[in-house]
Amino acid sequence: MTRTDIINALIEKYDLKSYLEIGVREGNNFSAIKCAIKHSVDPNFKPTYKMTSNVFFASKMSSVNAYALDLMMIRAGCCNIDDLIQIDE
Repeated sequence: MTRTDIINALIEKYDLKSYLEIGVREGNNFSAIKCAIKHSVDPNFKPTYKMTSNVFFASKMSSVNAYALDLMMIRAGCCNIDDLIQIDE
């Protein structure tokens, strides 16, 4: 099972309506995500928001149901994982 499979399974299980991916590289994972509303943040690829994650998180972020963050982003201190994980029942 790939990370894309896991993300899609969680989106389906919890009936999530929106997805945000930080750092999309070539867009392979992002393109394969099955969600009604998808956003991406990357300074290089063709994202929804062409900026660094630090700039994105410093700005007002719209409500998103699911996130995919590279562990490198968390280690770099651009975001606090505890502030991002929330599943509304």
